[in-house]
Amino acid sequence: MNPYKSRAYYASVMGVMLALAVALTTIESLISLFLPMSGFGVRIGLSNVVIMTAALMMNMPSAFILTVMKSLFVALTRGLTAGLLSLSGGIPAFLIMALLFKRTRSSYILISIISAIAHMTGQLIASSILLKSIFSIYYAPMLIATSILSGVCTGVILNAELKMEWRLFVHNENAEGRPNPPQ
Repeated sequence: MNPYKSRAYYASVMGVMLALAVALTTIESLISLFLPMSGFGVRIGLSNVVIMTAALMMNMPSAFILTVMKSLFVALTRGLTAGLLSLSGGIPAFLIMALLFKRTRSSYILISIISAIAHMTGQLIASSILLKSIFSIYYAPMLIATSILSGVCTGVILNAELKMEWRLFVHNENAEGRPNPPQ
């Protein structure tokens, strides 16, 4: 499961990835204050870029561990309900993302959109159970629209980030002396 030479190196990479996910969650909270949909708990999902990067650059078990640790951080900082909602959205989103990465050659933007919809669906189901009411499902059309927008945002950011990492860390150059971008 450890893709690195030493456990210490793996632990440090995972720590940096978790810290980056937490920092992006904090930035996202500040950005959400200025969005018109923030009153409904809508977020962009910037920290999901870190999860998808871990899935692509490390391995799926590491990405899953980051998903769970991110939800634990939410539970510690925002309360148990927020942590449960984070986990109830994060697990389905991770499973869909992992399935799409393994079985298709879909674009990162499409995978981000479908994962965002899965995240929202998991959270709606969990909120219905927590509230003991089906009425939270009425938010679904609005949340699907915002999931599509947030999926596009995270997919575009992931594309840009992977191209930058490719240029920085991969020395596979084409005939023009430029790095070959990821597919």
